[in-house]
Amino acid sequence: MKLKHDIRSKAILNAVYNTIKNVIGAVAAILIAQLLGLSFPLSAGIIAILSLLDSRKETMRVGIKRIVAGCVSLIIASILFEVIGYNLVALAVFILLVSFLSYVANSAFSIASSLVLAGHLYQTAHITTGIFFNEVFILLIGVVMGFLLTLHMPDDEKYLKDGIEYVQGQYKNHLIALAQNLKNHCMLENDTDSLFEIEKGLKKYIMVSERYKNNLLFGENFDYHKYFDMRLEQVYRLMHMKEKMEILFVSHHEADKLSEFTENYIKIDFCAHTPCR
Repeated sequence: MKLKHDIRSKAILNAVYNTIKNVIGAVAAILIAQLLGLSFPLSAGIIAILSLLDSRKETMRVGIKRIVAGCVSLIIASILFEVIGYNLVALAVFILLVSFLSYVANSAFSIASSLVLAGHLYQTAHITTGIFFNEVFILLIGVVMGFLLTLHMPDDEKYLKDGIEYVQGQYKNHLIALAQNLKNHCMLENDTDSLFEIEKGLKKYIMVSERYKNNLLFGENFDYHKYFDMRLEQVYRLMHMKEKMEILFVSHHEADKLSEFTENYIKIDFCAHTPCR
């Protein structure tokens, strides 16, 4: 129950946090565009929201691709509108070309923002240097604002460290119970449901640890993702062991040996795989 509550609370806090960042990013981008006297300032806010991603590395990678794609799209739109005219045929050809190029370049996320910028050129029905660079600045303001807001991220490390303590405690308890049941030659208790609960929690911790790793722009830290992935594999092995040991017969001597091995493994494993706090 504690694990379910922690996961639900983390999800709610992340939703509130991301909502606030969306509001701040959109409003700030729109205000900056207005202060600079740019046309279509609302689009800067929309691009800022589109540029807000879950990690710093991903935001930077996508942001750079979005800027390049946006500039290329503006050049393509300018040529098409001037050659074919400011009509739906030219707009359709633009969408066709930009969509194809975006999918080929693995940057489909840039299609929406590129279409918004090209739509401004379509609405003005003429292109000047000022109008062209107006769209470039709108794009830059949105992307840069998105990246600036990702510089502040939730403190996932404390959550992950607490997760390590919880998972280690639960995993250790299962191994101790296994060793005692072998030593006392008892039937294994059916606690598979709790193992499934730990499995569910580990998958959540793996997802958060991946985000934490992607938020480290410089330097290295304890590899939480590798740790939780290792524990998940061990939980699967423990499930398999419990399933097999319910149907296999072992002698008292073999059970004692297995119990001793399990107890020794607990001592070695939990000393070797604990990060410094």
